[in-house]
Amino acid sequence: NALLSSYSNAASSGHAGARSLIGEAYEKGELGLEIDLDVALTLFQEAVEGGDDFAKRRLGFAYERGNFCLLTDEDEAQKWLQKAVAGGDVKAQLQLAEAYEGGELGLGTDENEALKRFQKAAEGGDAPKGAWRAPRARGQDQVPWSRASCAERARDQAGRSKQVKR
Repeated sequence: NALLSSYSNAASSGHAGARSLIGEAYEKGELGLEIDLDVALTLFQEAVEGGDDFAKRRLGFAYERGNFCLLTDEDEAQKWLQKAVAGGDVKAQLQLAEAYEGGELGLGTDENEALKRFQKAAEGGDAPKGAWRAPRARGQDQVPWSRASCAERARDQAGRSKQVKR
């Protein structure tokens, strides 16, 4: 895959955004890659170290929703979303607006702060037209994980660990 090769070359040269793109491909099974959530998470963490705002947002989402089989952690979710917003990530801004609107992530309900952030997200141009007025659809992840799949992965890893020790 030429696109994957291009991303890989850029990632090898230290481009944090390329690491995020490859991480997303592993997360969703794109660009000819098999889904591998462990590799995806590692790539997002490396991209964060390189300053990539998309990766910061992805980690914020992961901690909010328990993606990548991480335990949910509102403080970590809020921290990474705030860092992504500070870097100009409009979708993270939208996520924080929704958190203020719904009293999520330990922020408490604050309609004024929510409105301010919804407007900033809409002005940023990345949010769909009028998104600052639309409620978020709950529980609709775009990637194939669940608590059951996390438990299954943990059992598989434990089984591989035992096989190696023999």
